[in-house]
Amino acid sequence: MNKFLLIAVLLMAALRANGQNTAAIKGTLIDSLDKKPVEFATVAVIDMRDTLSTLIAYTLSNKEGAFALHNIPGGIPVKLLISYVAYQPYRKLFTLKTGEQFDLGTIGLNSKQLQEVTIKDERMPVVVRKDTIIFDAEAFKTRPNAVVEDLLKKLPGVEVDNDGNITVMAKKVSKVLVDGREFFPTDIRIATKNLDADLIDKVQVYDDRENDPNHLIPESQVGKIINLKFKKAIKKSIFGKVYAGAGTNDHYQVGGLANMFRDT
Repeated sequence: MNKFLLIAVLLMAALRANGQNTAAIKGTLIDSLDKKPVEFATVAVIDMRDTLSTLIAYTLSNKEGAFALHNIPGGIPVKLLISYVAYQPYRKLFTLKTGEQFDLGTIGLNSKQLQEVTIKDERMPVVVRKDTIIFDAEAFKTRPNAVVEDLLKKLPGVEVDNDGNITVMAKKVSKVLVDGREFFPTDIRIATKNLDADLIDKVQVYDDRENDPNHLIPESQVGKIINLKFKKAIKKSIFGKVYAGAGTNDHYQVGGLANMFRDT
């Protein structure tokens, strides 16, 4: 009994220490003109210590326009980036103190004007459009020669187990598409375990309602589809890989994969 009590105390202490090493951000979004709340805006926190601007966390504003982000590392330069259709992006650079609960208060978003001229476009690490989540692959660092599976493991809310099975927000991924088409439909892991992560421009995640157009199936029972969007330069190319290895007792392995892609 004492042993279990000691373990519980140590676990609580560890969780408390972890919470004290991070910070939190919250705020409320409104339209700067009519003062109405802005719902479903994408709010992201980006690590500014490297040139890739790695995504740390993201969320959506609720119907009151409120948002909150937790477990933000303290003591490092970060950028808050807020985006929503028809509004100009909102950016703020700062460094949070460890354990700080940073309240941005009310943020007024300015609507885009028709005569607006955009000089420089800033890539958002993650964008939510209705039921589709779009991840920008460039915002998630992977090792050299990494495959798509390694990239997916970096995405918030996406988990890949030891067998290569994928879940998004605890929902099973039923299909992996490549530019909207099925890639070896008998085994979705062929795409994730063989295609290089460097080929991917965007990762789209959305509900699998291909056989449920009227949305009769409860959302809790609907699986997910991942669509891998290739970079433009890859859409007209031929590429592949071969591998071989040998071991003791006449054990060996050899294989390969060749791909040819066209715009159509």
